[in-house]
Amino acid sequence: MNRLLVAALAVVFAACGPLSDADEFRNASPSRQGVDIKVPADSGQALTSSDYGSQEQALIGERAPWYTLTRGVTLVVNAGTAWVLNLCEQIIKHEPTTIDETHAVWGPHTDPLSPNTFKFTVTKVADGYDYALEAKAKDASDSAYVTLIAGHHVPGAADKEGNGTFSLDWDAAQTLPEHSKEVGKADFTYSRNASLDVTVGVKFKQVITEESGQRTDADYAFSQIAGGEGSFEFVIHKDMTNLPSNTAAKERMAIKSRWQNDGAGRCDVKVSEGDIANPVTLSECWGSTFLETYYADSLGITAVQGEESACVFATAEYTEL
Repeated sequence: MNRLLVAALAVVFAACGPLSDADEFRNASPSRQGVDIKVPADSGQALTSSDYGSQEQALIGERAPWYTLTRGVTLVVNAGTAWVLNLCEQIIKHEPTTIDETHAVWGPHTDPLSPNTFKFTVTKVADGYDYALEAKAKDASDSAYVTLIAGHHVPGAADKEGNGTFSLDWDAAQTLPEHSKEVGKADFTYSRNASLDVTVGVKFKQVITEESGQRTDADYAFSQIAGGEGSFEFVIHKDMTNLPSNTAAKERMAIKSRWQNDGAGRCDVKVSEGDIANPVTLSECWGSTFLETYYADSLGITAVQGEESACVFATAEYTEL
């Protein structure tokens, strides 16, 4: 999905005005759930996915590269999240085409210049709300609709509290006359409690990475105490061509980063599988200005730098994704 689809849907629903009776259906949208992933940021340039596994180790007092990688990955994940949030928000700003006690439907509608027809539906169910964005070729029958976004939201007792899931299906979008280049699927889970602590999980399935052009899977997990500590975990499978004995086999890189409210944090990495006979681990710590304070790896590729006692988290903690 891309900006073209967002812009088209904004035009599709722009003619409608707000309707307060639809608020309960609007509030089921993932655009209202705060599912973006927030890692403390600085002004440095984030790494891209092509940098996975190829960073050069910093010296004490230089910008921490594993913090940089963590920050860069969150930008990649948020790009997909931002698309669905923006899309849903553009739709729910306006009046549904039809509404009753259990349903709100926007569309079906075809923009004059679009070969696609869209329909967005929110349904009240026993424990919350189901929603779906569907599309088809404009000259196709209703049986041709495919689901691009499907989700479920369970509201909590307090304002902004709740949990839910939603999925994006780029493979389904490929069947439409007009579509973006993305393929694969992504499944999101989220929860927010009354204290506004948040967790977000994302599973990408058979998406194409820009550096390899090959389909792959990736898992991500984010959690943050409101105004306090947070963590971000991710697992990627990649052929790390900088290994001494390299084959086409893909290694598994599992990364867990944790940080305090001031930004100081720690990253622990475990690389296994592929050409790695025994798992390799490394740890890096940084201060509130994101400068490295400690580094060590199990192979001694780089000499230990700094003291682990300088870390805001005293011991290594590896992801279980």
